[in-house]
Amino acid sequence: MSWRCCQMHKEPMNNLCMAEHQKILEEMISYLGTMLDDVDQLYVQTQFLLCDMTICFNSPAKMKAAKHDEESYKHYREISDQQQY
Repeated sequence: MSWRCCQMHKEPMNNLCMAEHQKILEEMISYLGTMLDDVDQLYVQTQFLLCDMTICFNSPAKMKAAKHDEESYKHYREISDQQQY
């Protein structure tokens, strides 16, 4: 980012300065799009956690079964990873 562009707007903006401002604006819009994607991912993860908590507090037996399945899957992945080496 060039802070010398148009000498802090004391001079009228020329085409080069306008092009630089346009580039900066496009980069900012791109970063906002990336941030929006990250927020969407966080929202989905939050919904999964909320679902887990709901199951846990409403039906502890179902939560035990879900944890057992999760641990079995982790164990399976560990064995699978060890066999690859």
